[in-house]
Parts: sequence; structure tokens; C-alpha cells
Amino acid sequence: VTLSEGKVCGISVNLPNGKQYHSFQGIPYARAPVGKLRFAPPVPVEKFDLEVVDCARECEPCTQVDLYFRWRIIGEEGPLCLNVYTPTLPSDQNTNPQFPVMVYIHGGGFESGSGSTFLHDPIHLLQEDVIVVLMNYRLGPLGFLSFPEMGIAGNAGLKDQVTIK
Repeated sequence: VTLSEGKVCGISVNLPNGKQYHSFQGIPYARAPVGKLRFAPPVPVEKFDLEVVDCARECEPCTQVDLYFRWRIIGEEGPLCLNVYTPTLPSDQNTNPQFPVMVYIHGGGFESGSGSTFLHDPIHLLQEDVIVVLMNYRLGPLGFLSFPEMGIAGNAGLKDQVTIK
């Protein structure tokens, strides 16, 4: 599928009701918030670095403390990404299919969570012909630290959420 940022390649999956849906996981929507971008507002991806981005599997959750083993840090500071699940793709016969879209922003008190399908399975909505978007955003101090004296405005995680267009 061609997006304004470049091409993505996902997978097709059969639903229990016999329908099929198309899954695009790990689509980068903002540059990796590392180095000088660590506490900065998100920088949207203008063009993908690869000719075709493989979107067959989810990206890692954003860095966070493991809820079950508080001494362990999980996730990574990779690109901010989202997962898109759609009941159909544009075709020669239907260039602009119209479906309701549900964008789900996971909970977790801004400290934990992810847009993982393991946690937030979209199958029921896909059986009802709803496009589902799940996203990852910066969490904990990487997403919500405020330190104006050091030029860190805070709420980067909320800014991540409103970057998606």
C-alpha cells in the first residue's frame, strides 16, 4: 500500500466469520525520540527510510517499567509507531472505501501499556467493518517529564498522540 510517506507491506488475515482483514503493524509515524529528540515534541516521519516498510509485525512498546517485575525495564526508544487494521484495501473498483475508524489510545496511567493486539484485539470490530488504529506513545519520564529550566517542556507523550493525522 502506498502512503504519502512511502510504501508499506502488511499481511492479510482470515477472520472467524469468513471475512478477511489487512494488518499493517509497526508503521512509523514519528522519528525515534532519541538523542536531542528524547524530550522534544515528536518529529513526524515525512518519508520512510526504506523503499518498502515491512509491517508484518508489531514494533516494540515504548520504554517503560515492567508492571510485574518493577526492577525490569521493557520496550525500546525506537520510532513511534502505530498498527492499522482494515477490512478492505482500495482497489480499481473502489478507490475510496468508506468505513468508520476507531483510534484507540491505550491506558496505563501514562506509565505503561502499548498498542499491542495481544492486549487490544481488534477482531470483533473488524468483523463489523471498522478500521482500527492502535498506537504507541512515550510513557513515564520519557513522555511526561517537565523540567523547564533544562528546556524540557513536558507532555511529550500527549504530543505524540496528536501527531497522528
